[in-house]
Amino acid sequence: MTLRLRLVLTLVALAAGGLLVLGAVTYASQRSFQLDRIDEQTRAAAPALGFQ
Repeated sequence: MTLRLRLVLTLVALAAGGLLVLGAVTYASQRSFQLDRIDEQTRAAAPALGFQ
């Protein structure tokens, strides 16, 4: 295996790993944000529905 091929494969692997980490962080951040938003909307709607 040539040095060029090893370098390219390493770079591709690092880029793929970085994209996976970025995707996981984005997913966790969005999930937390959306859950907090739903919780807030549910709390705001509770009095209108007769719940306390």
